[in-house]
Amino acid sequence: MEREKELRELLEEESNEYKRNALKSELRSVENLKKLLTNLLQNLQSEPSGCEGASERNPELASSEGNPPFSFSSEAGVGGRGVG
Repeated sequence: MEREKELRELLEEESNEYKRNALKSELRSVENLKKLLTNLLQNLQSEPSGCEGASERNPELASSEGNPPFSFSSEAGVGGRGVG
């Protein structure tokens, strides 16, 4: 926002048309970025803080022993071949 204020002041003082156009262009870029960041912050604030219940999404995948789904047993041995 400091840059936006600085650009506005420079624009008021500048009499050269070409330099004014360059300042206007940069000012528009700063304003557009400011709008974008404001929108992103608002969207982040409106998002839920966490994914509650995500662990219960597929209860049929959870094993009855309390192990995570798709876990491998230690019986497979080193290398995972199960030959022994």
